[in-house]
Amino acid sequence: MINSLMLSTAMLIGQTQVLPPTSTVAPPSYILVQNGNGNGNGNGNGEAKAEAPAAEEPAEDDRYFLMKALDGTHVGDIMKEHRLSISGWATASYTHSENDHYINNSRGNPGNGTVVWNDRANHVNLQQLWVRLDRALDTESKEVNFGFRADVLFGTDYRYTMARGLFNSQLQNAAGNQNFYGVDPVQFYANAWLPNLFNGTEVRVGRLYCPWGFESVETVSSPFMSKSFTFNFAPPFTHTGVLFISNLSDNLVLKYGLAGGNDVFIDDAMRLQTIGAVTYTTCDKKQTATFGWAIGNGRFIQDQPFNPTTYGTQSEPLGRNNFNSFDFVYTNALTDKLTVAAEFIYCYQTNAPIGVVGGTNAGFGTANWMGLPVYAQYKINDCLTAQARLEWFEDTDGQRTGERTSYFAQTYGLSWLVSRGVIFRPEVRFDHSSDNNYLYNGNQGIVTAGADLTIRY
Repeated sequence: MINSLMLSTAMLIGQTQVLPPTSTVAPPSYILVQNGNGNGNGNGNGEAKAEAPAAEEPAEDDRYFLMKALDGTHVGDIMKEHRLSISGWATASYTHSENDHYINNSRGNPGNGTVVWNDRANHVNLQQLWVRLDRALDTESKEVNFGFRADVLFGTDYRYTMARGLFNSQLQNAAGNQNFYGVDPVQFYANAWLPNLFNGTEVRVGRLYCPWGFESVETVSSPFMSKSFTFNFAPPFTHTGVLFISNLSDNLVLKYGLAGGNDVFIDDAMRLQTIGAVTYTTCDKKQTATFGWAIGNGRFIQDQPFNPTTYGTQSEPLGRNNFNSFDFVYTNALTDKLTVAAEFIYCYQTNAPIGVVGGTNAGFGTANWMGLPVYAQYKINDCLTAQARLEWFEDTDGQRTGERTSYFAQTYGLSWLVSRGVIFRPEVRFDHSSDNNYLYNGNQGIVTAGADLTIRY
């Protein structure tokens, strides 16, 4: 997520600025593709794609409506003096599908099977209404300085990003079904810039995006409207803990820290885990390679299985509270117009519910899953980019999707910068399962088509 591809995307979408080296989800010299930093799996799940947090308030041309409107006002002057900014975006989507797999067995809620996040068929959804308050670090300073960031998400996507132990009651209403809309404080941390530790180190403490991955929890940091299998079903989205981001050299960035598990806030499912990533960027900045990890005891917490049995916490039928992950991302800007990227992830968990069919546990054992998405992005002009994503995902034990099967998916789309801060992304997607699948109403596949519209402020 911190790669040339993201750089290209950032320029296309009008994302924030290019930063120096020190990021939370990317290699040296990354680009901030989201106004911020990271897999929440992106880049570390939606992390900044820049090597280091913004040193100064972004240049005026890199700001959106809200901060520009505050220019010259008393509030604006105070914010500028203290390196404060407020920003965000709103993303709405519509996805057409002939699938009739009904969520919560409600015929009023047709679902798109394994196409999640934009999971409601033939509905207009406000997926994200995002607010970010940020005090940027001064990474040009030779003195230690402090900052913070808080990201709050309102919309339908909250069902996927929520951590155990933080506002989970929203996932079930009085009728026993999930609330379709809700709120998640998806990221909040205090940070510090330590200029004399290596070539500069940022320290973050709080709820953080996963420090690796290609796609992101943030719509403005992801290439497509829909999420890949690999992004949604494989890795963590957020960790609660401490993370160091050190610039070891002009080409090498190391992220390392400790967390209380995967997508867990304060909860009985917390277990100590090491998290981190190392990213190498070539001198010409055209290629990046990142290896990331989240490793603990890897044992499923059996008192947390169906929490609850909705598409919430975190979409898999049996949750994702404690597993080990290993991830590799490679990106290459082949030409000024064409960029390609690939990600491979492998995860496993012992003592896990396996043999799941339709969300029913058939026993416990070691569950394995892995994914391989490949991306291509071609810049047609300054406002229009064509994109493709081809993916294989193996749910060996049915612990992620509810079916023991392999999945193959193709997604094709455009990213159109309509005007400054307004992005329109149509796409068509083909999902196929090796076996008949209850998520596809007993068929082997599904075709969806739709688009999302994002307005940044």
